[in-house]
Amino acid sequence: MDHIAKGPWTGTLPYMSLDLLPSVSTPPPVHSERFKWESFLYILYWIACHYDKGEYVKCDALDDWLDSDSRTLFKTKNTVLTRPDYRLITAHFVPLAQTWLFPLRQSFSKGYDARAIHEEEEVLFKRGNPSDFDNETLGGHVTYEKVWKVFESDEQRTWPLESNLLKREI
Repeated sequence: MDHIAKGPWTGTLPYMSLDLLPSVSTPPPVHSERFKWESFLYILYWIACHYDKGEYVKCDALDDWLDSDSRTLFKTKNTVLTRPDYRLITAHFVPLAQTWLFPLRQSFSKGYDARAIHEEEEVLFKRGNPSDFDNETLGGHVTYEKVWKVFESDEQRTWPLESNLLKREI
C-alpha cells in the first residue's frame, strides 16, 4: 500500500491534487474544495482508461500511477493536465470524457499555467507577490460555479484529435 499517503497527507497518491503530493508541498497546504475537484478529475481519467462497459481493462500506460514515488507521480499527473493521451480512454467513456473530462482538465491546466506565469512575473519582473494570486481557485479558473457549469452541461465537445483516434478497441 505504498500509494497511500502517510503523515499529515491524507488520501491515495494517484488521485491527490498536485499541490498535495508530499514532494511538492512541505508541509501540505490547507485543504480546499479545488483539491477535491482535481482528485475527481484523476479518478474520472483512471476509470475512463481502465473500464469498458463495466469490465476492467488493462491500461499499461498508467501502471506507474500506483508504483511511483511522489515526484514521478507529479510528472505523470502533470502530463495528464497538459498533454493527456485521450487515446487511452475506452470507447464506452468517450462521451463522458468529452462532456466532463476535457473541460475540467482545461480548467486545471489553465489555472496551473496562470499560477506559473504569476510566479515567473514575480521573479523576472519583480511584479506582484505570492499573495496576489488566488491559489484556492487557481486564479479563478477552478471555482465551484465553473465546475458545476461543466457538470450541468450535456454538450459533447469537439475533440482536438480526430474522433477515430479516440476509439480504443479492447
